[in-house]
Amino acid sequence: MDANAELAKLMRPTTAGDLADLRSVLADHVAAIEARAQERSHLEVGLARDLAASFTTLIDEGGLDDEQRSLLRAAIDYFVQPYDAEADLSSPIGLEDDAFIANTAFERLGRPDLTVSAI
Repeated sequence: MDANAELAKLMRPTTAGDLADLRSVLADHVAAIEARAQERSHLEVGLARDLAASFTTLIDEGGLDDEQRSLLRAAIDYFVQPYDAEADLSSPIGLEDDAFIANTAFERLGRPDLTVSAI
């Protein structure tokens, strides 16, 4: 998978307010994963929480320029899609592609400290 190509497809103009609104979308997606994990214990709830925490850190810190906000939005949009390269709510590796996309975005944003481990 070409993470940069995936991000480029999802990038769109995004304001700081748009990013702030995504906090609840992130929380809802993590809650959906937590709920589904009651039935499917293989789901990576910890990874979902780590991804959401890293995204939220960047939203809360602010100070991103137009392109950076668009890139962050693209990574979040990829994460909250239940059916991307791997289905988040059913595949045992459903969040690994999300981590790959997010980590690529974190690197591009100069924030490798926010990368998450999919292992």
